[in-house]
Amino acid sequence: MSRNGKPSLLISPNSVLANALLRSIDILRPRVLATRPSRIEFVVGTQINGAPHLGTNLVQTAAFLLAKIARREFSIDTGVRFGALDNAPHEVVLDPETHTAYQQTYYHALGKDKISELIDS
Repeated sequence: MSRNGKPSLLISPNSVLANALLRSIDILRPRVLATRPSRIEFVVGTQINGAPHLGTNLVQTAAFLLAKIARREFSIDTGVRFGALDNAPHEVVLDPETHTAYQQTYYHALGKDKISELIDS
């Protein structure tokens, strides 16, 4: 129910996300109008820690959608570039006395060759 006692629209994570993506171009508009760039490139970073999950896919999809909308809205060349981060935690161990977390990355746990195989897969 809304504040005035009338039924309100159902709000779900899907409808909130859809509405946010519908107007996300407004985040870029002031910068684009002020600087008039010849190209916009969106960079998406991914941690290398296994097969991409829903969150990774969602962020990558949003980058492509935003690039498409920016191209249409501003008549400007756009692109999406991917960056791979090798700092994903493989194992985190807590010191029992200080409760300090010590992390070993996937890169250090698996080595360069295994990381390359993980990226390829």
